[in-house]
Amino acid sequence: MPPPYQRYHERHEKHEKQEKQEKREKGEKGRGDLASALTGGLILILLGALLYFAVLGTTAINYGNFWEYFIIGIGTILILQGIIRYAERRTPYLGSFIGGAVLIVVGLAFVSSSNYALWPLILVVLGIAAIASAFSARRRTPVP
Repeated sequence: MPPPYQRYHERHEKHEKQEKQEKREKGEKGRGDLASALTGGLILILLGALLYFAVLGTTAINYGNFWEYFIIGIGTILILQGIIRYAERRTPYLGSFIGGAVLIVVGLAFVSSSNYALWPLILVVLGIAAIASAFSARRRTPVP
């Protein structure tokens, strides 16, 4: 019979091997999330660039309309995040696409300043579509 410390060591090694195998199966390689890192970095770059142009005062971007462009930029970054996550995991991240599209539409509505009453209705329609899509996907997926 092996000594107790040897049995513990063997069990510990076996447990570590099982954890490594599970991570391999899940595709976890211990590295950071590329989409999250890019999203954070791009938001900082967007914020800095827009503030720089607002300070210059020689562009169409100023402190009065800064947020309109920021909203459009955040929407674009969210869509990019959804594309990156889809490329990494082959599962669609509809939340990123829908949220990004909504932000872009809202930002463009403010930039064009054509009709402020239109974008809330667009949000309502998109929200209803998202809920309907979730319910229809749930009906198609069998309960385990």
